Amino acid sequence: MAYRRIGDFVIDFEPFIASALEGDVAECHGEESRHTIVGCPRLSLVEEGSKVTYTNAASEIPAAHIETLCPEGLTYIFGCGHVGAATARVLTAAGFAVVACDDRPGTLTPEWVPGVYDRRLVDYKNLIELCPIGPRDLVVVATAGHKSDIDVVIQAMRAKPAYLGCLGSRRKTAFVRARLEQEGFAQDQIDELHLPIGVAIEAEDPEEIAISIAAQMIHLRRTKLVPRKRYSHPRGS
Repeated sequence: MAYRRIGDFVIDFEPFIASALEGDVAECHGEESRHTIVGCPRLSLVEEGSKVTYTNAASEIPAAHIETLCPEGLTYIFGCGHVGAATARVLTAAGFAVVACDDRPGTLTPEWVPGVYDRRLVDYKNLIELCPIGPRDLVVVATAGHKSDIDVVIQAMRAKPAYLGCLGSRRKTAFVRARLEQEGFAQDQIDELHLPIGVAIEAEDPEEIAISIAAQMIHLRRTKLVPRKRYSHPRGS
């Protein structure tokens, strides 16, 4: 995809429901078989903000299947060491568009971070050119050093992404928060930083930590970014 936007993928069944099968189909397969869909339904993409509605007064079957697309933007992972690479693999499997970023070329190979949306060799002190973080993007900070973590966190906070998390111990947490105060960030902004990152599940090894991070980000995706739309069939089936 060249760009990522919030929208819906729509399959419009209405024209095919209107021409439901007739004849002895119901006799052979039951009355409900009259609602069989035939032909190729129209497919469309509806971007966020569209006022298009889908109705079908002639049938009890919903006129369209609507599936939300792209609830978040890009997921930047800064630092592709053991934890960062494991997190990239887990998030990629969960459908996030992961951009693997590091200042070490050896951590950006297809073998180390397979299947990601992109791999970028970056300068942690100047991210804006290669990584223009936007308000719908998600950011995971897991670089190889405290200083580079701070550099990335400060730049990311100024960009105001939808999610920002950083690996860290209690000692590091206190240090980072103090530094952010020095940089002039308000307390409510600092409180939005997930540090330590991830759900508290006593994770220890890289794969466990990656799962705890993914769980936190999936929860954000499903509850705040674009909650999953739920449709109930009129007949309750």
